[in-house]
Amino acid sequence: MAYLAKFSLVFLIIVTVNSSKLNLPRVLLPLFKFSPTNFTLKVTDNGCYKWTLSRLDIIQVIPINFNKQYDCSSEVLLTTITKEFTKNTVIVFVEEISTKEILRCDIIVDVITSLNIITKTKQLFMEESPEIFEVRAYDDQGD
Repeated sequence: MAYLAKFSLVFLIIVTVNSSKLNLPRVLLPLFKFSPTNFTLKVTDNGCYKWTLSRLDIIQVIPINFNKQYDCSSEVLLTTITKEFTKNTVIVFVEEISTKEILRCDIIVDVITSLNIITKTKQLFMEESPEIFEVRAYDDQGD
């Protein structure tokens, strides 16, 4: 019985170590009036995945490096297509075709009402080395 418990623990560790992940579990996409927003969503391994959405009216999934033989890919381009300027959530389900492992990513689309740029310097010059800065986007609720 102790042997079975040790084997189960080793098997669980191997499965956990080898599990796939998405490059981000949650993506925030801004909405703009005249242009769509794009984001590349990837799986960390080189498996072949089928991508499905909970809402087809908010975003579109465009496969990158599409495998025609198995109808799958390991990365996609997400593009906003909604004409509604309200906050919406879309769930992307990603299923590996051979293992049936399912990954999930939450996509939130919303209008940006303000931006805040955080940097250490107040002036940036053309020929100087680049400065690292952070941009924070907020909706009308301050989120």
